[in-house]
Amino acid sequence: MKRFMPILMLMAMLLTMFGCGGSGSSAVPTTTITGTVFAGPATGATVTAKTTAGVVVATTSVAADANGAFSIAIPTAALAGDLIFETSGAGATFTDEATGASTNLGTLSVFVPAGTLFAGANVTLDPSSTIVQKLIAGGKTRTAAFTAFSSSFGYKPDFTIRPAFANVSSAATTPQRLAGFRAAAFSQLTNDLKDPATSTGIGGAAKQFELLQAIADDLSDGVLDGRKSGGTVVKTASNFTIPEDILNQYNAALISFQNSSSNKSKLTPAQINVPISGKVSLTPTYRVEYVPPTGGEFVSADTFQLKITNRIDGTPATGLASSIVLNPYMVMGAMGGGTHWPNAVTEISPGVYSGTVHYSMETYWGLDMYWKLYVFVGSETAFFYPRVAAFDNMDTVSVSFYNSSDTTTGTSKRRYRLWRDGLSAGAGGKYNLTVFLSTTDGSGSYGSITSSNGYPVYPGQSWTTAPLALSSVKVQAYDGTAWVDLTPVGTTGQFTASGLGLTGGIQGKVYVRLIINGTTYTNANTGAAWDSSDATTSNGVQSFTVTP
Repeated sequence: MKRFMPILMLMAMLLTMFGCGGSGSSAVPTTTITGTVFAGPATGATVTAKTTAGVVVATTSVAADANGAFSIAIPTAALAGDLIFETSGAGATFTDEATGASTNLGTLSVFVPAGTLFAGANVTLDPSSTIVQKLIAGGKTRTAAFTAFSSSFGYKPDFTIRPAFANVSSAATTPQRLAGFRAAAFSQLTNDLKDPATSTGIGGAAKQFELLQAIADDLSDGVLDGRKSGGTVVKTASNFTIPEDILNQYNAALISFQNSSSNKSKLTPAQINVPISGKVSLTPTYRVEYVPPTGGEFVSADTFQLKITNRIDGTPATGLASSIVLNPYMVMGAMGGGTHWPNAVTEISPGVYSGTVHYSMETYWGLDMYWKLYVFVGSETAFFYPRVAAFDNMDTVSVSFYNSSDTTTGTSKRRYRLWRDGLSAGAGGKYNLTVFLSTTDGSGSYGSITSSNGYPVYPGQSWTTAPLALSSVKVQAYDGTAWVDLTPVGTTGQFTASGLGLTGGIQGKVYVRLIINGTTYTNANTGAAWDSSDATTSNGVQSFTVTP
């Protein structure tokens, strides 16, 4: 032991010298990392780097500048371990994107895995990185944290990207614009988030940082629904209760900022990911839970369930079938287009309702084309964002018919849409095809939503816009030798063709036509009269491509 004592003393002296910073060649080697504190750009923020055990390894000597930029010298040896970069926000401010107000900064953080940093690397502390870091601090692996986050928000945060301020036009890259836009969405959510029953908000822009912690608490069970594991209600530090429909409120905030004059990001709607739908929407009176069809939503007919309870006591809300109106609305960039709703809503058990809508096209990647399903319950509105997929075989969704004398306003011809409603095996190896016939008549207003109505078409129906009584409605299919009437299903607008000679697994065609009040309608929105020269090629015929 005596022999090794001088060596131990020397090592202790060296460690003391290096640990105290030393000078010249005795200084601890460091690596300078740059970064951004961003909620919008945060001015005056001090950033600390520490180990996951909480040991501080470095602190910025100069606070973040007006762009939120900072640099920090990290002991090079510390880069071999996981690090957390954090700012408490003390003395720092940022411009809130939703309100434009100068706001006090709160806590932002980011988890940086071992071995990922190098000289000049960027580290961004923003709302997304903060939620992920808090999920990891709560016990999730980094992979599990990303999965929980992306399942609700639709993207994976990347701390290496330096965000561009969405409120100011700049020459930034698309990933930088997206990072800044996504930060702005949390600002908009803080501004818009309310308890639907009382319209009470979270309490101002500075509460965003409490909200980020609450979102991480909420996502601890992998689902953003205002509840932790075991169903415990999530509250912010200021005691605001996170509503169960927070995911849908986030979607609405994302879209609100995208459409606002504050958004100068230059991102096109197609560059912003489509909303991921929550399954619960709250109205002042009701909790509406959307149960999608088995296997998910597809174009054409979709039948789903709505479980509706009274918010005041949680009991089933019964007897609402006649007051529920469904409106699937395809949002297309700056434009919008609604399809019909059949109003075929039935109560299948106390507070559980079955509804059917028809989607005309699939949901695309971005905010250029996505579905918003409005559920009007009397005067109150719930909404969802179904992710609608295409048929695997590119089968026909719908076909259209017109007549030059059947107009809505002026010379605008009323469009009759024949939708695929279902294809099933019938007797003798044959198949049955059910179609749904709808059209528009005037417009309907529900709260702030005004859209062309869709109505089922059947004998005895009548239109009020350019009045027309439908004394006779026939949908026919060609069986190879003659036109055969499809069987109407009551006054639902449905018609069924039976005994179709199709082959299982092989795509085939069914030729159809529409006859109203004795007039055969055409397949084009023109003034041309029906040409009956050929059974399957005249302008009075459409074809359904179907795969049994």
